[in-house]
Amino acid sequence: MGKEQVLENTLGVYLQLLKEFWYTHSFLSYQWWAMILVTIIPWFIWWKFADKKRLIEIFSFGLLIMFISVFFAPIKQNFNLWQFIHRVHWSLSTPLFPYDITILPVTYMFIYQFSKNWTSYVIGTLLLSCFMAFILMPIFIKLDLILFISYRSHFIALTVLIIIALFSRWFIYSHLSRKAL
Repeated sequence: MGKEQVLENTLGVYLQLLKEFWYTHSFLSYQWWAMILVTIIPWFIWWKFADKKRLIEIFSFGLLIMFISVFFAPIKQNFNLWQFIHRVHWSLSTPLFPYDITILPVTYMFIYQFSKNWTSYVIGTLLLSCFMAFILMPIFIKLDLILFISYRSHFIALTVLIIIALFSRWFIYSHLSRKAL
Protein backbone atom coordinates (compact mmCIF):
# COMPACT_ATOMS: atom_id res chain seq x y z
CA MET A 1 0.00 0.00 0.00
CA GLY A 2 1.43 3.38 -1.03
CA LYS A 3 1.68 6.55 1.04
CA GLU A 4 -1.20 8.12 -0.86
CA GLN A 5 -3.48 5.17 -0.05
CA VAL A 6 -2.52 5.25 3.65
CA LEU A 7 -3.21 8.98 3.76
CA GLU A 8 -6.53 8.56 1.97
CA ASN A 9 -7.61 5.76 4.31
CA THR A 10 -6.57 7.72 7.40
CA LEU A 11 -8.44 10.79 6.18
CA GLY A 12 -11.51 8.64 5.51
CA VAL A 13 -11.42 7.24 9.06
CA TYR A 14 -10.94 10.73 10.51
CA LEU A 15 -13.90 12.15 8.56
CA GLN A 16 -16.11 9.23 9.57
CA LEU A 17 -15.21 9.69 13.25
CA LEU A 18 -15.77 13.45 12.93
CA LYS A 19 -19.20 12.89 11.42
CA GLU A 20 -20.16 10.34 14.08
CA PHE A 21 -18.97 12.65 16.89
CA TRP A 22 -20.96 15.53 15.40
CA TYR A 23 -24.17 13.49 15.17
CA THR A 24 -23.86 12.03 18.68
CA HIS A 25 -22.35 14.93 20.66
CA SER A 26 -22.83 18.24 18.81
CA PHE A 27 -25.94 18.25 16.65
CA LEU A 28 -28.88 19.78 18.58
CA SER A 29 -26.80 20.15 21.78
CA TYR A 30 -26.93 23.42 23.70
CA GLN A 31 -23.54 24.29 22.13
CA TRP A 32 -24.97 23.73 18.65
CA TRP A 33 -28.01 25.91 19.36
CA ALA A 34 -25.79 28.61 20.87
CA MET A 35 -23.63 28.61 17.75
CA ILE A 36 -26.69 28.86 15.49
CA LEU A 37 -28.07 31.81 17.48
CA VAL A 38 -24.69 33.53 17.67
CA THR A 39 -24.34 33.17 13.91
CA ILE A 40 -27.68 34.86 13.17
CA ILE A 41 -28.66 37.35 15.90
CA PRO A 42 -25.63 39.71 15.76
CA TRP A 43 -26.24 40.35 12.07
CA PHE A 44 -29.75 41.62 12.83
CA ILE A 45 -28.35 43.87 15.56
CA TRP A 46 -25.66 45.15 13.20
CA TRP A 47 -28.19 45.85 10.46
CA LYS A 48 -30.34 47.87 12.87
CA PHE A 49 -27.43 50.11 13.94
CA ALA A 50 -25.26 50.15 10.80
CA ASP A 51 -24.62 53.50 9.18
CA LYS A 52 -26.57 52.97 5.95
CA LYS A 53 -24.72 55.83 4.23
CA ARG A 54 -21.42 53.96 4.66
CA LEU A 55 -22.86 50.46 4.28
CA ILE A 56 -20.58 49.31 1.43
CA GLU A 57 -17.46 50.61 3.17
CA ILE A 58 -18.32 49.11 6.57
CA PHE A 59 -19.50 45.80 5.12
CA SER A 60 -16.35 45.57 2.97
CA PHE A 61 -14.33 46.01 6.15
CA GLY A 62 -16.35 43.26 7.84
CA LEU A 63 -15.92 40.92 4.88
CA LEU A 64 -12.17 41.44 5.02
CA ILE A 65 -12.13 40.61 8.75
CA MET A 66 -14.26 37.53 8.02
CA PHE A 67 -12.06 36.38 5.12
CA ILE A 68 -8.83 36.69 7.13
CA SER A 69 -10.35 34.97 10.15
CA VAL A 70 -11.79 32.07 8.14
CA PHE A 71 -8.51 31.70 6.25
CA PHE A 72 -6.34 31.52 9.38
CA ALA A 73 -8.67 29.47 11.62
CA PRO A 74 -7.59 26.06 10.26
CA ILE A 75 -3.95 27.14 10.32
CA LYS A 76 -4.15 28.01 14.03
CA GLN A 77 -5.88 24.70 14.66
CA ASN A 78 -3.28 22.75 12.63
CA PHE A 79 -0.50 24.33 14.69
CA ASN A 80 -2.33 22.85 17.68
CA LEU A 81 -2.81 26.17 19.47
CA TRP A 82 -6.42 25.22 20.16
CA GLN A 83 -8.96 22.67 19.07
CA PHE A 84 -12.65 23.02 18.45
CA ILE A 85 -14.97 20.55 20.11
CA HIS A 86 -18.33 21.39 18.54
CA ARG A 87 -19.21 22.55 15.05
CA VAL A 88 -22.27 23.94 13.33
CA HIS A 89 -21.78 21.13 10.81
CA TRP A 90 -19.18 18.36 10.79
CA SER A 91 -18.02 19.22 7.26
CA LEU A 92 -17.07 22.85 7.92
CA SER A 93 -13.33 23.40 7.75
CA THR A 94 -13.71 26.35 10.11
CA PRO A 95 -15.21 24.69 13.17
CA LEU A 96 -15.92 27.83 15.19
CA PHE A 97 -17.90 29.22 12.30
CA PRO A 98 -20.04 31.68 14.33
CA TYR A 99 -16.95 33.33 15.77
CA ASP A 100 -15.24 33.73 12.39
CA ILE A 101 -18.22 34.82 10.31
CA THR A 102 -20.24 36.73 12.90
CA ILE A 103 -18.68 37.74 16.21
CA LEU A 104 -15.40 39.08 14.82
CA PRO A 105 -16.71 40.94 11.79
CA VAL A 106 -19.81 42.37 13.50
CA THR A 107 -18.01 43.64 16.60
CA TYR A 108 -15.10 45.08 14.66
CA MET A 109 -17.51 46.70 12.18
CA PHE A 110 -19.02 48.59 15.10
CA ILE A 111 -15.57 49.74 16.21
CA TYR A 112 -14.81 50.74 12.62
CA GLN A 113 -18.10 52.58 12.19
CA PHE A 114 -17.90 54.59 15.40
CA SER A 115 -14.17 55.42 15.31
CA LYS A 116 -13.54 58.81 13.80
CA ASN A 117 -9.74 58.54 13.65
CA TRP A 118 -6.87 56.08 14.05
CA THR A 119 -6.43 56.84 17.75
CA SER A 120 -10.01 55.99 18.67
CA TYR A 121 -9.90 52.94 16.40
CA VAL A 122 -6.70 51.61 17.99
CA ILE A 123 -8.08 52.13 21.50
CA GLY A 124 -11.36 50.44 20.56
CA THR A 125 -9.47 47.59 18.88
CA LEU A 126 -7.23 47.04 21.91
CA LEU A 127 -10.19 47.00 24.31
CA LEU A 128 -12.28 44.72 22.10
CA SER A 129 -9.36 42.38 21.40
CA CYS A 130 -8.61 42.07 25.12
CA PHE A 131 -12.29 41.35 25.76
CA MET A 132 -12.30 38.66 23.05
CA ALA A 133 -9.05 37.01 24.16
CA PHE A 134 -9.44 37.17 27.93
CA ILE A 135 -13.22 37.14 28.51
CA LEU A 136 -15.01 35.71 25.47
CA MET A 137 -12.51 32.90 24.80
CA PRO A 138 -12.69 31.66 28.43
CA ILE A 139 -16.49 31.65 28.09
CA PHE A 140 -16.09 29.50 24.96
CA ILE A 141 -13.83 27.20 26.97
CA LYS A 142 -16.44 26.93 29.76
CA LEU A 143 -19.16 26.21 27.17
CA ASP A 144 -16.98 23.40 25.79
CA LEU A 145 -16.72 25.04 22.37
CA ILE A 146 -12.96 25.38 22.28
CA LEU A 147 -9.99 23.72 23.95
CA PHE A 148 -6.85 25.79 24.38
CA ILE A 149 -3.79 23.58 24.08
CA SER A 150 -1.14 26.12 25.05
CA TYR A 151 -1.06 28.58 27.93
CA ARG A 152 0.05 31.12 25.32
CA SER A 153 -3.16 30.73 23.30
CA HIS A 154 -4.87 33.78 24.84
CA PHE A 155 -1.91 36.01 24.02
CA ILE A 156 -1.63 34.56 20.52
CA ALA A 157 -5.35 35.19 20.00
CA LEU A 158 -4.95 38.75 21.28
CA THR A 159 -2.03 39.44 18.94
CA VAL A 160 -3.81 37.94 15.93
CA LEU A 161 -7.00 39.91 16.63
CA ILE A 162 -5.11 43.20 16.87
CA ILE A 163 -3.14 42.53 13.67
CA ILE A 164 -6.28 41.53 11.72
CA ALA A 165 -8.20 44.61 12.89
CA LEU A 166 -5.37 47.08 12.22
CA PHE A 167 -4.53 45.58 8.83
CA SER A 168 -8.19 45.57 7.79
CA ARG A 169 -8.72 49.25 8.61
CA TRP A 170 -5.48 50.22 6.89
CA PHE A 171 -6.45 48.18 3.81
CA ILE A 172 -9.95 49.65 3.53
CA TYR A 173 -8.72 53.21 4.03
CA SER A 174 -5.82 52.87 1.62
CA HIS A 175 -7.57 50.88 -1.12
CA LEU A 176 -11.20 51.90 -0.86
CA SER A 177 -11.23 55.60 -0.26
CA ARG A 178 -14.47 57.20 0.82
CA LYS A 179 -14.60 59.00 -2.54
CA ALA A 180 -14.54 55.66 -4.39
CA LEU A 181 -17.36 54.32 -2.25
